[in-house]
This record gives sequence, C-alpha cells and structure tokens, in this order.
Amino acid sequence: MEKDWKLLSPLGVSDVLEGDCALKNKIETAIAGALDSFGYSEIQTPTFEYFDVFADDLSIATEDVIKFIDKSGRVLALRPDYTTAISRLVASHKTEAPLPLRLRYRGNIFRAGESYTEARQKEFTQAGAELFGPSGPEADAEVIIATIDALLRCGLKEFQLELGHTGFLRGVVDGRLGEDETAELTELLDKKFILGIEEFCKKAGLDPDTSELLCEMPGLYGDPSVAEKVAERPLSAQSRAALENLLAVCAAVKDYGYEKYISVDLGLVRSFKYYTGIVFKGLTYGVAFPVCGGGRYDGLADRFGLALPATGTAIWTDRVMTALIRQKQKQAELKIDLLIWYGRSEERAAAYAMAREQREKGLRVLCEEHPDFDGDEAARLRYMSERKILQAVKGGSANG
Repeated sequence: MEKDWKLLSPLGVSDVLEGDCALKNKIETAIAGALDSFGYSEIQTPTFEYFDVFADDLSIATEDVIKFIDKSGRVLALRPDYTTAISRLVASHKTEAPLPLRLRYRGNIFRAGESYTEARQKEFTQAGAELFGPSGPEADAEVIIATIDALLRCGLKEFQLELGHTGFLRGVVDGRLGEDETAELTELLDKKFILGIEEFCKKAGLDPDTSELLCEMPGLYGDPSVAEKVAERPLSAQSRAALENLLAVCAAVKDYGYEKYISVDLGLVRSFKYYTGIVFKGLTYGVAFPVCGGGRYDGLADRFGLALPATGTAIWTDRVMTALIRQKQKQAELKIDLLIWYGRSEERAAAYAMAREQREKGLRVLCEEHPDFDGDEAARLRYMSERKILQAVKGGSANG
C-alpha cells in the first residue's frame, strides 16, 4: 500500500505534542531565566543564511550543512550552528559595542545528519550564551557556572560537566602531526579507544614518552587533583599553561560553590580546530549524548573581520527534556484553571465578561456553551476530568 506522505514527517524531524511541548517551553524559560540573571541579553539570527557564513566552519562538516539555492542563484544554508551565526552577527552589528558583550539565544539548528550519530536527527533545539571580550579563566568559569545554574533550574539534579583543554593535547603533539592525523587522533581520544591510540602512535612514529602520555589521556579524569598530578610530570610549556588555565577555571567554579558539578577530563578535546582553550560537555543519566557543551573559541570571530576572544555554552533542550522524562522528574502539567459554561446564547455575554476578568488575572480559562450541564452534573464532572479542568462555574452565576 502506498504511503500517504502528507500525513508523515520527513526523516530526521518530528512533531512535539502538547505535553512534551509544555515541558520543553518550561525548560527554555528556565534556561532563559538563568542566563538573564547573569546579564545575558537575547538576540536572534536568521533561520537561514548565505552558505559562505558556514562554508569554512571548523565545527560542522560541509556535508552536514543543509543547503538550497535562492532565485538569484546564491547558495543558502539552514543554520547548522549558533556560535558561528552569532560571531557573524557580532562582527556585522556590534563592532562599537562596549565589552564584555553577553548574548544569549534559543532556537533550532539543522544538520543533514549523514555523519551525525543521534539517530540521524536533522533538527535540534538549543539554548545558550556567548561571552565576547574577556579572555581570562573567570570568563570561562562564568559560562560554566551559568550552564550549571540553568540545568539546575530545569530540574536536573544529577549531572556532571567534564572540563578539558585543547592546549594540553596541542602541547603533547607539539606540531608533529598533520591536519588529517590530528583529526584522526582527536576522534580516537573522543571515543577513548586506547588500542586505537596505541596503533596510531606507532603509525605516526611518535616517541615513547609522547605515546605513553597519549595512551594515558583517556584515563586522566576525575577531580581537579588529576590535573595537578599531571602537571608534576615533564611537559611542554603549552601543555603546562593549559593545565594551569584549567585549574584556574576549576578554582573559580569552586569559589561559586558549584565544584560538585564539575570534573576534569584531559582526554576531552571536542572539535580540535574549532576550540582554542577550555572545552566542556555535560552528562546525565537517561540520555546517551551530552546535554550541553561549549568552550573557548578565540579565533572564530576573526573569520568575519573582528578579532575578539570568546567563550560560550550550548544546552540541547531536547536532550534535557528526554533526561527529565526518563529520570521521572516532575513534568509540566497541562491543566485548565477554570471552565465557565453557559446554557444558551442569552447567557453568553455574561460568561464572556467573567472569562475575560479571570484571564486578566492570569488564569487559563475555557468559556463554552454546554446546555446539557444544567441537569447533568455527571456529564460536567466527566468533561472536567477528561480535560484536566480544576474548577467549573456557570457564566453569570452568583458564585462565579
């Protein structure tokens, strides 16, 4: 039997029904409230832009960008990444803005999904923040602290942000690997594939000390003392500086009182080209993918003609929603505060007036004609139960 395509959603996108949508809105409101409290102002970027914005994007593979052609023949792209889009916005509109510049966003991103692993999803919802200007550890700590605060406000209770630093790996390999080799190594480290790392070191002809440290990196995680112990070993100046920066960020997070939500992972490198310093990702039980991630990306705005240090965070609201559902946290309840009903059209004006008054008080109100309710209380109660209506009153009645 032939499929009725008008009833189906394309592969990689999905509908969000009312219960999940209410929870998703609650999550987005919580994140926005958290970021607002840290001084971040909301901005919006277009859903699609010229492909040139993302053509040299170091975080997104070109084949993952969803492209189309406009009437003039220019190649356009659905937004695959917010950070790049916001860097373009800052370079276009904020060149004279006083620093630091704190911006936040929420909306959807789109990826072709051919090389993406999350069940080939092509549309995701993100909320996050970007901090332009400061380059010290306090700036990185701020976005990490704000991320933790946002996740707590969403209702997550058990989660961990793993912190790493791209400079540590750069200092270990010290320019001895080509671009393709570096990409291969970072993928192996990301997967914590120790046997693969051993084989890579042999193939690349790396010296025994370097090979030993690279093979150890997937296991170098835990509290900040892990970084302190590694710092006692012979290291390059770049690796040592990276550890000092990482420990300074951890110390700032501790000063805020959020140390229990962070850990160190020296094998965490994320996109090696995209990030230039601190990197992090947030994990919780119930979902197989990070619920958030971010880090420092000092070179990105340079692509748009504005040299600015920057650091940021992105929270995947769909994943947070999935985690809350699977962790059986309290979800948003869809309920109607009041049903105002009337039996005939002559009573409608009084019912409307009552409904308007209650809606102005912030209540969710239904106002409907139900002539059968006058003599059938059971029908009214059944109707209220099915629709989660808390209270019902007849329009214009004295106890309304």
